[in-house]
Amino acid sequence: MQAYRDRGHPGSSSLDAVCRRIGAARAGVRHGALEDAWLALRVYLWLQGGKATLPMPDAFRERPVNWVDPPPRPEGPLKRRTRKT
Repeated sequence: MQAYRDRGHPGSSSLDAVCRRIGAARAGVRHGALEDAWLALRVYLWLQGGKATLPMPDAFRERPVNWVDPPPRPEGPLKRRTRKT
Protein backbone atom coordinates (compact mmCIF):
# COMPACT_ATOMS: atom_id res chain seq x y z
CA MET A 1 0.00 0.00 0.00
CA GLN A 2 2.95 2.27 0.62
CA ALA A 3 4.10 1.72 -2.98
CA TYR A 4 0.62 2.78 -4.15
CA ARG A 5 0.84 5.99 -2.11
CA ASP A 6 4.42 6.64 -3.26
CA ARG A 7 3.30 6.53 -6.88
CA GLY A 8 1.14 9.59 -6.41
CA HIS A 9 -2.18 8.14 -5.32
CA PRO A 10 -2.89 10.03 -2.09
CA GLY A 11 -6.11 10.11 -0.16
CA SER A 12 -8.17 7.04 0.55
CA SER A 13 -5.69 4.30 -0.11
CA SER A 14 -7.14 1.45 1.90
CA LEU A 15 -7.00 -1.98 0.32
CA ASP A 16 -10.72 -1.79 -0.45
CA ALA A 17 -10.38 1.63 -2.11
CA VAL A 18 -7.45 0.50 -4.26
CA CYS A 19 -9.27 -2.69 -5.26
CA ARG A 20 -12.28 -0.66 -6.38
CA ARG A 21 -9.95 1.50 -8.49
CA ILE A 22 -8.40 -1.48 -10.28
CA GLY A 23 -11.66 -3.42 -10.55
CA ALA A 24 -10.95 -6.12 -8.00
CA ALA A 25 -13.67 -7.18 -5.60
CA ARG A 26 -14.06 -9.24 -2.49
CA ALA A 27 -15.86 -12.56 -2.73
CA GLY A 28 -18.24 -11.59 0.07
CA VAL A 29 -18.72 -9.18 2.91
CA ARG A 30 -16.47 -11.01 5.37
CA HIS A 31 -12.85 -9.96 5.45
CA GLY A 32 -10.27 -12.68 5.75
CA ALA A 33 -6.50 -12.59 5.92
CA LEU A 34 -6.10 -15.00 3.00
CA GLU A 35 -8.41 -12.97 0.78
CA ASP A 36 -6.65 -9.73 1.82
CA ALA A 37 -3.31 -11.26 0.83
CA TRP A 38 -4.75 -12.28 -2.55
CA LEU A 39 -6.11 -8.78 -3.16
CA ALA A 40 -2.78 -7.23 -2.09
CA LEU A 41 -1.05 -9.49 -4.64
CA ARG A 42 -3.40 -8.21 -7.35
CA VAL A 43 -2.62 -4.60 -6.36
CA TYR A 44 1.12 -5.38 -6.46
CA LEU A 45 0.84 -6.92 -9.91
CA TRP A 46 -1.19 -3.95 -11.10
CA LEU A 47 1.49 -1.56 -9.81
CA GLN A 48 4.12 -3.57 -11.71
CA GLY A 49 2.17 -3.12 -14.94
CA GLY A 50 0.87 -6.67 -14.98
CA LYS A 51 -2.62 -7.95 -15.25
CA ALA A 52 -4.74 -7.63 -12.15
CA THR A 53 -7.42 -9.97 -13.47
CA LEU A 54 -6.30 -13.18 -11.78
CA PRO A 55 -9.32 -15.25 -10.78
CA MET A 56 -9.80 -15.73 -7.06
CA PRO A 57 -9.46 -19.38 -6.01
CA ASP A 58 -12.72 -21.00 -4.94
CA ALA A 59 -11.10 -22.03 -1.66
CA PHE A 60 -11.16 -18.36 -0.57
CA ARG A 61 -14.94 -18.32 -0.82
CA GLU A 62 -15.47 -21.37 1.37
CA ARG A 63 -15.20 -21.81 5.10
CA PRO A 64 -11.88 -23.18 6.34
CA VAL A 65 -11.78 -26.96 6.67
CA ASN A 66 -11.17 -26.65 10.42
CA TRP A 67 -14.18 -24.35 11.00
CA VAL A 68 -16.19 -25.18 14.11
CA ASP A 69 -19.52 -23.46 14.74
CA PRO A 70 -19.59 -21.66 18.09
CA PRO A 71 -21.87 -23.06 20.79
CA PRO A 72 -25.27 -21.40 21.15
CA ARG A 73 -25.51 -18.45 23.50
CA PRO A 74 -27.09 -19.39 26.82
CA GLU A 75 -30.52 -17.97 27.52
CA GLY A 76 -30.96 -15.39 30.25
CA PRO A 77 -28.31 -13.33 32.01
CA LEU A 78 -24.80 -14.69 32.21
CA LYS A 79 -23.17 -15.42 35.55
CA ARG A 80 -20.60 -12.89 36.70
CA ARG A 81 -17.00 -14.02 36.60
CA THR A 82 -15.16 -14.44 39.85
CA ARG A 83 -11.61 -13.31 40.31
CA LYS A 84 -8.94 -15.91 40.72
CA THR A 85 -6.85 -15.34 43.80
